[in-house]
Amino acid sequence: MRFVAMDEELAIPAYGRHRLSPQGSLFALGLPLVPEKFLPGVMKFFERYFVADGSFGIERSFPHIAAYALLGYQDDISPANPLEIFGNVLIDRQKGFYVFRDRWQDDRDFVASIYLKQEPLRGSWSFPDEGSFRIWGLGHRWAKAGISKPRKENENVLVRQTDITPGAKPIYVETKPDGSGVVSLVQDNWLRSFAVDYTRKSGTPGLFVVVDRLELQTENDFLPKTWLMHTEGKVSIGDDTFTIESPEGKTLQGTFISPEGVQLSYQDTELGGVVRATGINNFFVVMTVQADDPPKVEREGNGIDTIVRVGKRQISFAENRIIFQ
Repeated sequence: MRFVAMDEELAIPAYGRHRLSPQGSLFALGLPLVPEKFLPGVMKFFERYFVADGSFGIERSFPHIAAYALLGYQDDISPANPLEIFGNVLIDRQKGFYVFRDRWQDDRDFVASIYLKQEPLRGSWSFPDEGSFRIWGLGHRWAKAGISKPRKENENVLVRQTDITPGAKPIYVETKPDGSGVVSLVQDNWLRSFAVDYTRKSGTPGLFVVVDRLELQTENDFLPKTWLMHTEGKVSIGDDTFTIESPEGKTLQGTFISPEGVQLSYQDTELGGVVRATGINNFFVVMTVQADDPPKVEREGNGIDTIVRVGKRQISFAENRIIFQ
């Protein structure tokens, strides 16, 4: 559900320890386990990237994988458009993982995801990535993983000065056939709502909204919090906005509706850079991805109670979720 072609190779917006593209060996090993109803969609990728080059996913250093490829490969199954097999939204209710995809065509496809890490993990390369999100689209990686070290600062989360219970729980989920949707989660006193809109009513092919609400309970809750998003490309910072430009000239523009007086900065990293936003209380961030000039972001009200308008799309936050109207 996350595969995107990048430089003629498959890539995924990964979580956890591994920040690399998946190898063909994962296909070869996995083919015997794929339910038959899913095989036509999987075969579409396998034949395009690992049969066409003659490898069948078999790596020189792991020749025994050939046994799995022979067992799982079925040349009597015709590859099919993954859209017909998988649709545009993936929900893993066991692990708390949500993927929103706008289409299945090429390297311009949008793929956004958020991970709740609902299932406790033991004896693993577990990372503190509860509530972290990814956004790829128009051939660029707008929100991606940071360096492969298990620290909150390497994820796209809200960093707080409190002890954190592992894992998060979903409290609201809404999906649309076009791949749009909303997910809200809670972890201790932190609520995050993540929304994706592919309807183009905003005047852009991708509209993304993040709201972070904190229930203030202790003295530490009144200390400044830092909102993070790891990215790549050319980044410019404004008073309450940031803009990321891809090498092709596509852009993502982010606007902080809240908190008031947010302090924005950008720092280079080993894998690109990170946008940092520091402030007290709640965060309300609207992001648009476009090939042309970004649309105007209009607002009415204050804080997370603000009504935001982008093109013909109205955005608000109520109860425990982002609402598109």
